[in-house]
Amino acid sequence: MDIHRSIGFISQSLKRAGKSADELNESEFPKQLVLGEADEIFQGRHPCLTVVDGRTFAVLQLSPQKSRDADTWGVCFLELQERGIQFADVALDGARGISSGIKQAGLTIPLRPDLFHLLRESSKLICRLESSAYKTIEQSLRAQQADKESSVPNRRVGRPLEVHISLVEAKAKEQQAIERCDSLVWLQREIRQSLEPWNSDYTLTSVQQAKETFDTALALLRELGDTKISDYTVDLNKHKEELLAPLEWLEQQLSSYRLCSSVTRRNEKGLSPEMESVIIWSYKHQQELGLSNAGEGFPEHLQPTVKAYWEALSLFHRSSSLAESLHSFLRPYFDMHRGIPEWLTPLLQYYWNHHEFQRGKRKGKSPLGEPLPWSESLDNLMSKAA
Repeated sequence: MDIHRSIGFISQSLKRAGKSADELNESEFPKQLVLGEADEIFQGRHPCLTVVDGRTFAVLQLSPQKSRDADTWGVCFLELQERGIQFADVALDGARGISSGIKQAGLTIPLRPDLFHLLRESSKLICRLESSAYKTIEQSLRAQQADKESSVPNRRVGRPLEVHISLVEAKAKEQQAIERCDSLVWLQREIRQSLEPWNSDYTLTSVQQAKETFDTALALLRELGDTKISDYTVDLNKHKEELLAPLEWLEQQLSSYRLCSSVTRRNEKGLSPEMESVIIWSYKHQQELGLSNAGEGFPEHLQPTVKAYWEALSLFHRSSSLAESLHSFLRPYFDMHRGIPEWLTPLLQYYWNHHEFQRGKRKGKSPLGEPLPWSESLDNLMSKAA
């Protein structure tokens, strides 16, 4: 366009735009209860606190700081409270500074341990056991080949195939390694399934059943006789109550709407298991069904119950994976600028909160209402900065 701007002009423009974005970000946030997800991202030695809403995927805070102690993060959460943001809970990994900061800020909300961080350790164990199983399979095949060669009258020319273990021992080790790996995969799947809010038949997961499944799976994991698996089992058991807490909360929220199937069929009061399955199924597939409002398509007398179920299920929360996903968006910009300039995070936050999701359950929407083209966003920022 044959327009030349100095580096200083560009720098000052970015600072003005960042200041405008910061002011707009302060006034824009979800008005409903927020499912908080908090995590830290680092550029060099400088931490940045990331807080997002697990329901809308709106960025509530991008706060670069010089330290990551409880006082620093506590002030950040106090500022979020002062803006009017109300948390239903906060999911986070094992960062002690964030959890201590939340407590110092006086937020009396449940702290959910991040399910992804706890369970991903099993993936490393599974990979290790798979590698070990393949080695035993290779060893068994080698022992089988050596045994075959030794029994053939006319052996091939050359040195005999060397093996340091008998065929029987090789087969036994192979079978043991395969069974150990398969057992870990199966038990991990059972633990994961026991923490789901509903079963395969779309009825709510019983807390008692989840506890029994969890405890049984941990006991079987200990019997696998592997030191690292035992350490992983200890870590899971330490967080058992926290992992089951969302299920207990969900059961309490919906207890008044539920009765056992025998009572329901006898006196026609409460919610039958069959109808509960339909309600949860409709919540799971609301996007495919084109349902925009809870209770839509249900009889009038059931609509309050459907709304209660949908609201409770929408608040079921136990992961900070959205904060991790946002970090993958932030990282290239932080690396590009070799740091976190003061104007950068407000601009990134403002852009993210108004951009349009291209896929997934939020397709065609933005975190804060209707999507806003970036050209219009820039016009808003620069006109406010002028």
